[in-house]
Amino acid sequence: MAAGDVSAQNIRAAKDHKHSAEALLIEWRYKHGASDANRKFDQLKLIVGNECREVYDQVFSEDDSFGQKMLIEIRNRLRNRITREPNLFFGCTYEHLLGIAGILTEMCEVWWSQEFEIPSEVSP
Repeated sequence: MAAGDVSAQNIRAAKDHKHSAEALLIEWRYKHGASDANRKFDQLKLIVGNECREVYDQVFSEDDSFGQKMLIEIRNRLRNRITREPNLFFGCTYEHLLGIAGILTEMCEVWWSQEFEIPSEVSP
């Protein structure tokens, strides 16, 4: 996210949203079992990931950073989706959906800049 010039404040918020989504996934696992929790997570990953990929394609630039534009548009799209189609999201909040985007970012399935090689180990 930083490589795409997303602000530090928004990165901190993304981390908070990610932790909140992870807590929800753990709660689902205990309440409904692993199979049901995984099914719900898979659906959320599909929807949120698709929205993120569409926005990435829409705002991509080889010349300028675009992470902040991407974040603004993803927020708009996810807010609209959860308002229009709440039945698809298993009682999640908008913030949980932002957290799913954070999880997908951590999994390198969503990029906020042009893709680049991430070093496997960082030297001290």
